[in-house]
Amino acid sequence: MKIVSYLRILIHRLINKNYNLRSHFKYLSIKLFKKNIVLSDEVIFDKRTHINVSEGKAYIGEYLRLKEGTSITVISGEMRIGNCVYINKNCIVACREHIVIGDMVLIGPNVIIWDHDHKFDETQVYGMEYKTGGIIIEKGCWIGAGAIILRDTRIGEGSVIGAGTVVKGDIPPHSLVTSSRELKIRPIQSK
Repeated sequence: MKIVSYLRILIHRLINKNYNLRSHFKYLSIKLFKKNIVLSDEVIFDKRTHINVSEGKAYIGEYLRLKEGTSITVISGEMRIGNCVYINKNCIVACREHIVIGDMVLIGPNVIIWDHDHKFDETQVYGMEYKTGGIIIEKGCWIGAGAIILRDTRIGEGSVIGAGTVVKGDIPPHSLVTSSRELKIRPIQSK
């Protein structure tokens, strides 16, 4: 398996000649369609980690740690991941507009960060049409296990998002965010 890893490094260096990769990883899948990903030094990937960048751009800072089963996809737009970021197992980050993950952010397992929704109304869901909105997670935040971060969200510096919390909107700096587990059911209405 070491030969496969070294081949992937070599392929990446050939695609993006101005990048000096000194990362340690196994089983990493990086799909590039242009020279549209910039990785800093000391990025550590575990097995079954995927980074897919198609029409967008991704900028990844130093000392990023991606744990097993994590998937980062930049379909369009721009993603920026700061320095000293830790993303735990089985997380999904999907970007169609703009996602920023600041320096020293800790992300627990099974977190979803998604900056887009399908468009829908009371009669149907439009399969290939999306509503998009940026996501900014500022410096020093901790996102608990199983949290879901939705479009049009800004999480202020040093905030903590509790496990299983669904977040949308502006969270002030140094906030603790949790959610009640109340089930609400209502009909879909047109605006």
